[in-house]
This record gives sequence, C-alpha cells and structure tokens, in this order.
Amino acid sequence: VWSLPDRAKLRTLGGAGPAFHLRFSPDGRWLGTAFGALNPGGPGAPSEVTVWRTSSWERTVLRGHAAAPRVIAFDAQGERVATGAEDSTV
Repeated sequence: VWSLPDRAKLRTLGGAGPAFHLRFSPDGRWLGTAFGALNPGGPGAPSEVTVWRTSSWERTVLRGHAAAPRVIAFDAQGERVATGAEDSTV
C-alpha cells in the first residue's frame, strides 16, 4: 500500500497465495483482498478473503469458498462485502 502524495510505501500485506483482486470500501476504512491459488481446485489450494481495517491494518480473514476467490466488492456504506470465486459462488 502506497501513499500517493509522498510516494511512500505504507504497508506490505500478504495472504494465502497471490492477490487477485483488491478494493477499498467507499469510505476508505477497509481494504478487501481476494487471495487464491495459481492452481485452483488443486489439493490444499489456499484461498481466503481478507478485510483490512486501514486505520490499524488489523486483518479479518473470511473463509467459505470452495474455490479461489477472484473478486471482492463493498456496498455503498462499506458495511457489507460480497466475494466471488472460481466455482461460480458468491
């Protein structure tokens, strides 16, 4: 995560596998990340959705997809998040 005005690196974040999608909530309080395996569906393929509180970078990991998550979206108030995975589930 970078600060654009001073071009400074603020934080490096990580999860299970590569990050495929990132999205800030409309109010900027949250950053949602969809991490998944390069070999989706493979045995033990890691996948998770992580929501980061941008004021402290505290993370909450959301698990529930059987396949790797690929997209994440927040509602207009930043109170709900929806995720989509390669197995066509939301």
